[in-house]
Amino acid sequence: AFRTKITDTSTVGAEEELGVWRYEAGKVLRYVKASALIPGRESCGFDFTVTTAALMGVQVRAAVGVTDMFAGVAEVTLPSLGFGWVTVYGPATARVTAGLVPGAALGPGTLTGVLSIAATCNFNTAAIALQSGLSAGSAVFISVL
Repeated sequence: AFRTKITDTSTVGAEEELGVWRYEAGKVLRYVKASALIPGRESCGFDFTVTTAALMGVQVRAAVGVTDMFAGVAEVTLPSLGFGWVTVYGPATARVTAGLVPGAALGPGTLTGVLSIAATCNFNTAAIALQSGLSAGSAVFISVL
């Protein structure tokens, strides 16, 4: 059993084990620490500038370019140096580039926190667009863990 809801965040410390996986609402989530503020629905990348062993692979930042390794989509706004859940597999609402068509393969793009057409990205497909790009966030299916 988890102490937190998937919409809970904390700035006083981790309320769950960092890196723990959770299956809920038809998706897989992971408990992480944010390097800086990450608005809800933005794609996250692993923060490889971390030098503390306990935070390696569990500290994330908003994805900032096509070379970022996709870590998930923030369920809600994660406060700077705060803790919370990111969706790593399954349905999610994410910011995507405008003009996408449903079925487009997505990955981290050139706009911070926004998923783009995977063909313009250096990594494999991270998600599939289920809706065209909507300003409040679009339905996607995250296809990698």
